[in-house]
Amino acid sequence: MRARNGLWEAEIACGLPGRLLEKARAEGIGILLARAPEEGRVVLRVRGRDRERLRTLCERFGLAVLRMEPLGRWRRALRLALPALAGFAAGCVCLLLLTGRVWSVEARCPEGGDPRELLAAMEEMGVTAGSTVPEPDALARRLEAACPRFGHISVRVTGVTLLAEGYPLREPPELYELGSERDLVARCDAVVGEITVRAGRAAVRRGDVVRRGQTLILGEERAWDGETRGVGALGEVRGTVYGYGEAEAPLLGEERRFTGRVSTESWLCLFGWEWPIARGGELGPAEETEESLPVGGMFLPLAVRRSVRREYETVPAPLDETAVRSQLEARALSRALAELPSGAEMIDKWEEYSMMEETSLRLRVCVEAGVSLAVTRGEIGSGER
Repeated sequence: MRARNGLWEAEIACGLPGRLLEKARAEGIGILLARAPEEGRVVLRVRGRDRERLRTLCERFGLAVLRMEPLGRWRRALRLALPALAGFAAGCVCLLLLTGRVWSVEARCPEGGDPRELLAAMEEMGVTAGSTVPEPDALARRLEAACPRFGHISVRVTGVTLLAEGYPLREPPELYELGSERDLVARCDAVVGEITVRAGRAAVRRGDVVRRGQTLILGEERAWDGETRGVGALGEVRGTVYGYGEAEAPLLGEERRFTGRVSTESWLCLFGWEWPIARGGELGPAEETEESLPVGGMFLPLAVRRSVRREYETVPAPLDETAVRSQLEARALSRALAELPSGAEMIDKWEEYSMMEETSLRLRVCVEAGVSLAVTRGEIGSGER
């Protein structure tokens, strides 16, 4: 039953395929597909109910049926799915090739340095575009050994990209070198606050006023046998510093007030030429406006240019005191902050206004800030504030 209702394919020895197709259609045989693989042969595809009628037709005209076999549904589905299966297999192969290799090798130095040194080292190790994916931690350790200028190197693989990041080797700050004898001194004038001594001996107390360069922590300690020996002073001293700023601004400005006197002048203009038609009078300081009035229509570019001058006088006028105070505060505070040493953090501020002959306002600002005071004498000599 399945073969009767399915599709059949017949290969027939025929010299005139066109005549055979005409006879088959005349007999009512439905030809679904016809192709000639070679001369003298034709392959026809018909439904199961037409296969016997096609065989009878071939016997009537003496044509040999070389092959007649059913086409199963699985074969037809396989033929239809074959291109998709081939594409899927090709994609899998490409995916395996891509994921097993790196196709982009990059290097960065976020905190300074030359990334070309890292790229050159990886190239010498065979890590280039198209190479197999290396083990990131092992490659990072090999790069640190090959590039001693970097203190730390990290490697990570994202997709098909390998990224190496190098961080330069930094010398430890001199403040923590305990092998050399030295004192810690004040970096600026300040009032001493909190004192934390880790090595050495405090030379000041809380509330003392110290000057720039004055010793804060002595680089000496008393040993177990009672003798005093030199050490590298270590600790932190917080202090309070003050910055002052002044600014002054007038409370009176100028305002224009029109006197009511007006002067008008007119000129007749044509093709760039001007003829005066009205003269104005003499005025003091004046505000001038001009207008052009066309009088010739669209065919004649004739116009009258008129200038109107309105006389005014300048008189003093009070300014907005709120705006003046806001401007003074910004200027004075900026000058006060500029006097503070680097790294200072503002704690509080005070403002003092004073009137100067009722025509101007002066503001004096005092800023209180906290700062870390303890530095080495070498840092003092380098000019750091």
